Amino acid sequence: MTNKITDYYPVEFLQWIEIPRDDKNAEVIFQMFSNELPRQEALSFWNLRQRAFEELQHQTFTDMVRAAASFSTSEDEIISESKKRKVDIEEVRIAYKELQERYKRIMIWRLEELEEKAKQDELKKKEKEEYRLQKQKKQEEKLLKGSGQSYRQSPKDKNNVQREEINSQILQKENQLDDLARLSRHLGESNEQFLGITHSLLTSSEELSSQTTRYNKEEAYREQSIFSELQQSLYSSVNHQNNTVEEIGRKARHNKEEQLEKLYQERNKLAW
Repeated sequence: MTNKITDYYPVEFLQWIEIPRDDKNAEVIFQMFSNELPRQEALSFWNLRQRAFEELQHQTFTDMVRAAASFSTSEDEIISESKKRKVDIEEVRIAYKELQERYKRIMIWRLEELEEKAKQDELKKKEKEEYRLQKQKKQEEKLLKGSGQSYRQSPKDKNNVQREEINSQILQKENQLDDLARLSRHLGESNEQFLGITHSLLTSSEELSSQTTRYNKEEAYREQSIFSELQQSLYSSVNHQNNTVEEIGRKARHNKEEQLEKLYQERNKLAW
């Protein structure tokens, strides 16, 4: 198979997404990589991953073993990551092997989905074109029937038709500007809410981890390191996303406003 899983998903996303055990913690990873990967794509991968786990009957292993396997790409890195995280190297080797098996299975499903989507897109395109032609034919028949003769548009009629088309485009652009403003507000509010929920989740997870590892200082230190790294990456990702959304929104608004101005000028040139 020539296609690689990294052709479709960022490498760092593939590394981090192996750490969560449930849907709630997976959402944190989705948010971390929201600039590189749309949430729907991330969620689709997570569902395929869970499906592969179940069908292949893979072992779960500990968070540290899964992390060591997902951050490795060779035997040398398996050894290095195992020592770094102080986990059993044989378990990491097994986890790494199973990870590659899941990737192969996910790629098969992914390519099947893309092929089906391409077929559906082509079908919709044909249906849309057929609808357009039928609508055009009906409009022409209606005009001919109303005139009682071969219909030929006068300059005034053409201007009226163009004016209606331009008015429709103007309304569409104005609605898009309103949508951009609402989307920007919604994203800002959603990010604030998400950070609040995530902070609470991470705090609870840290407390639970400290209770389960209080007799093992090395394990507690490693768990704390993961939580700290995850929280820093999350906050950095959200801030970057906010800045990116703001810049994209500004450019999009400027572009729409320029298009509107051109439409206004084009409409004003039409004679009544």
